[in-house]
Amino acid sequence: GMIFALADSAVGFAGCSHGPQALSQTASITWLRTAHEGDRLTAEARDLAWQGRTGLLDVVVTNQDGDQVALVRAQVRRRDEPAMREEEG
Repeated sequence: GMIFALADSAVGFAGCSHGPQALSQTASITWLRTAHEGDRLTAEARDLAWQGRTGLLDVVVTNQDGDQVALVRAQVRRRDEPAMREEEG
């Protein structure tokens, strides 16, 4: 659960990094090794392709030794709303 949540957060940040809000449509995870209590995990997302409003992203989750723990492939969809809204007032 936590590793997928970390990867999904990376998808969210990467998907919204272009400006418009982007929401996950699908995601699948491939587990490569077990993560252990005390591991420091890092998720790195990268765009694979964008066609119109739809994007395909990959996320690699690694531990503190650089070992790959999981791979996630996600599809996101851009909305007409900005990812960040300026505060009023």
